[in-house]
Amino acid sequence: VGVLGIAMLPEFRRQGIGRRLIRQTLDAAQAFGLHRVELTVRESNAVAIELYKKVGFATEGLQRNRILVDGAYENQMTMGLLF
Repeated sequence: VGVLGIAMLPEFRRQGIGRRLIRQTLDAAQAFGLHRVELTVRESNAVAIELYKKVGFATEGLQRNRILVDGAYENQMTMGLLF
């Protein structure tokens, strides 16, 4: 099992860079013999969630009020991809 973590600076978003990075990482994980890759993402991050779904991740769970950001709690989703 591998855990994917990625962040993009705002000036590099929406250029396909994140998708390419994720695709290369998933290809390497599969070549290495991993069976599963998982990640967490804030529920409010719709752009990232859509990207993860496009590359094959599925929503597996929701942790309510899991993250404190700027004084407000946010839900965190768990997503996974099986090879």
